[in-house]
This record gives sequence, C-alpha cells and structure tokens, in this order.
Amino acid sequence: MYFSDGGDVLNGKILFFDEWKNFNASLNEEIESRKLTEKQKEEFYKNGEFNKKYDDFLEEFLGTIIDTIANYMSIYHIEKKQENDKNYSHMEQIWGEGFDLYSFYLDSISEFRNSLLNYLDQYYTIDNSTKGIVVFKVLTCLQERAIQIGNEILVLLRNGYADGAYARFRTMYEICVLAHFISDQGDECAKAYIEYNGDWYDWAGKFMSKSKKHYTFNDIEKECKVNLQPWKAEYKLSNKLVHASSQGTFSRLSLEGEFDDIPIGPVDSGIVTPATNSLTTLFEINKVYFSTIPDPIVNLWILALQKIKNECCNKFMELEKLHFPDKK
Repeated sequence: MYFSDGGDVLNGKILFFDEWKNFNASLNEEIESRKLTEKQKEEFYKNGEFNKKYDDFLEEFLGTIIDTIANYMSIYHIEKKQENDKNYSHMEQIWGEGFDLYSFYLDSISEFRNSLLNYLDQYYTIDNSTKGIVVFKVLTCLQERAIQIGNEILVLLRNGYADGAYARFRTMYEICVLAHFISDQGDECAKAYIEYNGDWYDWAGKFMSKSKKHYTFNDIEKECKVNLQPWKAEYKLSNKLVHASSQGTFSRLSLEGEFDDIPIGPVDSGIVTPATNSLTTLFEINKVYFSTIPDPIVNLWILALQKIKNECCNKFMELEKLHFPDKK
C-alpha cells in the first residue's frame, strides 16, 4: 500500500497556477486590444517587451510569495501531522508487534553491554597491557555504532521506508565483517585500525594472506574465518539497491506494481528483508563482541540475545504471512 505524499495539501496552494493563468490572460487581453498581427505578436515576444512584462510579474509575485507561503506552511503543518499520524498508525497495525520486539532487542543489547562493562569492573583486573584490550576497545566502538544503526533502521521501518532501512543494513554488515576480522587478528590489527586515516583498507594489509597495493572491503571479507556465505547475497543485493544501477532503480523492496510506479513515500510492504537481515547481523556483531570475554555468564547473555533475535525474526515473517499472504 502506498501512502499519501502530501500532494492534496500542496497541489492547489503553492503551484501558483492561478497567478500564472491570470498573467497569461492579462497578456492575451493586451495583445487582443492592440489588434497585433501575427508578425507583430512575434516581435512582441522577441523585442523584449514580453520580458519586461514578465519581469514586472515576477517582481510583483515575489513581493507577496513569502507571506503567502508562510500561511500555506501553517496549514500544511496541521494537515501533514494528521497524515503522518494516520500513516504511523497504519504501520503499527500491521507491523507493530515486530517493531516492539525489535526495540526490545536493541534495549536488551544495550543492557547486556552495560552489564558486561560493570561486570568487568567488579571481577576483572584490566589495564592497557591486558591481552586483547585493544580488540575489546575497538569492538566496543563498533558495537555502539551497530546499535545506533539498528535504531536508525527501526525508525525507517516504523515509517515505511524499507529500502532506506536496507541501505543501513549494508553498513551494519560491513561492521560485522570488520568485527570478525579484527577479533581474528588481535590487538596489533585493532591498533592499526584505530591509527589508520584513509579511504582504503590498507591498515589491514599486514594481516592479509596476499600482498596488494591497496586492499578493499572484499579482501577483508575473504580473510574472515567465520562463514559469511549466508549474508553475502543479501549484502550484494543491498549494494545494488543503494547505487543508481538499473536493478537499484527498478527492484525496490517497496515496489508493489510495475517499475513505472516506484514509490516516493512510505510503503507498508518490503519490511521483512531489512528487518530480519539487520537483526541477524546485529546478533553476529554482538556475539563477536561479547565472546571476547571468556566467561560463563557472557555465554548466557549471548544465548539470550539469540533467543530474542529468533523471536523477532519469526514475528516479522509471521506478520508478513498474515497481512501479505500473496507475497512470495
């Protein structure tokens, strides 16, 4: 379902058709009253007389446009808020249970993270010389960034922007790969990541199996010890949807009809793919992060997050089957 994009509020108010029609009517009346021949009419438009009248019209128009638009904006604000509330309510009716579970998942991650940091303060003696401390610091930052992206994804999903959410999943996946790679390679690699300030991934060169002039994200992806195959296809698709390729234009997640009807506003379909992929990727990032501390209670937190993640994914798929039974 495509939502309203506010056109009803705007179409009759700030397109200024009336002003333009009045100007043309006045112009035509003058031309008719002067009984100009066709050649004289051509000269009227060519010799600058029309430009002078048009400039006068613009000057008069611009003199009133600010107050006019300010008045329209006040009306628009009220009507747009009503429209947004209606759209938000519609999304909640369909996907609300999934969104709330997603939010609970994010809050649970934050709670476990805070508990982990407090637990380390109470039961561990850690300083800058502790083995793995640099990895832990980098993974803490990557985990924080992943949580923020998770919240961004949830905001986009709640408002009906599945494609935007999938674009943010792309970054989350890249964070997941970096977290695995740095965790595999250790403190020296983590330090190189912190100290590097460039566009490439050359900070990872020392830890690669093959020597190259420059290193890319794909190079790091290939070096990871974990099996990333289940997500590679999703990541490649998200790349295509982000870019201005033909597939990115005509294969929108939110597209319901023909490609000439690409949505420009919120849509209530296409939610499951970015939701479930980001939930799974977020879990992988946190599993790597929490696993840096070999403690039984940390294992319990990982298992709890996995359970919540599974419940979230299942809920989104259940809601899709309920509300979009024809979707393949």
